[in-house]
Amino acid sequence: MGYGNRVRIFLLISVLMLTATLLHGCSIAKLLGRQESPVLRLEYGSFPPEVYEQIPLFSVTKFIYEIPTRYDFDLIYEKGLSDKKDAANMDYQVMQTYYRKALIMHIAKKLDLEKYDDELANSGLDFISHPGDSYLGAKYYLGTRYVMVINICHIEQLDETDLELIRRTLQAGNTGVTDEVAEMVARTWPEVIKYRADEEVTYYEMLNKTPLYKFPNNALVIGIGTVREYDSRGNVVDWDKEKEKDAYLEDFCTRMEKELNEKMEDVPVKVFKFTV
Repeated sequence: MGYGNRVRIFLLISVLMLTATLLHGCSIAKLLGRQESPVLRLEYGSFPPEVYEQIPLFSVTKFIYEIPTRYDFDLIYEKGLSDKKDAANMDYQVMQTYYRKALIMHIAKKLDLEKYDDELANSGLDFISHPGDSYLGAKYYLGTRYVMVINICHIEQLDETDLELIRRTLQAGNTGVTDEVAEMVARTWPEVIKYRADEEVTYYEMLNKTPLYKFPNNALVIGIGTVREYDSRGNVVDWDKEKEKDAYLEDFCTRMEKELNEKMEDVPVKVFKFTV
């Protein structure tokens, strides 16, 4: 028998053995009652390259306070939102950020957040905007200077139909908020922002973990971020003026919170300020 024939026979036997192994494995899986998940598990790079460029991911570490996060990693893995059982991968974060973009736009329109941003800018007190450009996307997506939506979006709480809508939209290379996505976010966001680990959420100062604010776990949280005016040596230029600004912001946040709660029926709204 020639060498070529021996190679062909070897390859044929290998294919037959591999097929038998796969069939055997499938039979065992059926006997054990296991089924392959129909959900496509997301890997980094499953969306077109332009999606990753147009949906920038913003780091929470740019803030002077710590935002509590409690992701349901079991649910994230079960729904195919990550290939890891104890972490969210890049594509989960892209889908989450896209949802958050739509949420920010929805809330801004519903509550007229830009009106409050303009009010601070035109107050005559020369408020300085926080130097961070992101505010988790609030400034990036709205062009606001001080007002931001703080909540983390737990998209693993969405059902498969809504998750598939996000996947399908991004896989088509579309990072704009479509009418269909906007409707879905308007319908689902109260459950997506809910913090399920505790009934109350505590925000801590980033450096020394001092508790700053405590809110209900289902609250829509609006932050007002400003910066004090410093000289070249890092000293505050005018403490009397800064105290005047602080007093103004206290009244501003109290009034804004009251007005927003009058507009929002089922979800409590909390407004807080932070100054660097």
